[in-house]
Amino acid sequence: MLRKIKLYGHLREHTGLSEVEAYVDSVKEAVNFLTCNWPKLKAEILQNKYHVLVDKDDVGEEELLYPIGKSNISFIPVVEGSGRFGKILLGAA
Repeated sequence: MLRKIKLYGHLREHTGLSEVEAYVDSVKEAVNFLTCNWPKLKAEILQNKYHVLVDKDDVGEEELLYPIGKSNISFIPVVEGSGRFGKILLGAA
């Protein structure tokens, strides 16, 4: 199903887009989509931490392959010391 992938911070800077649409069914597929279409993102993603939301729900590493239904995905880079709470993925796993 076609869904929106929202990008923030350096992900937005690297792609030049704040959101893209893709046929993906999980967070893992969304990461694969991004790194296949913007190969330079792979190194960037591996070096950083992300707060990943499926609609408004936090996603943890154990949930990367879960089907996301009709939900949109947001990738928000975490700034060290930001005090942000919630699940954080290392290198978007």
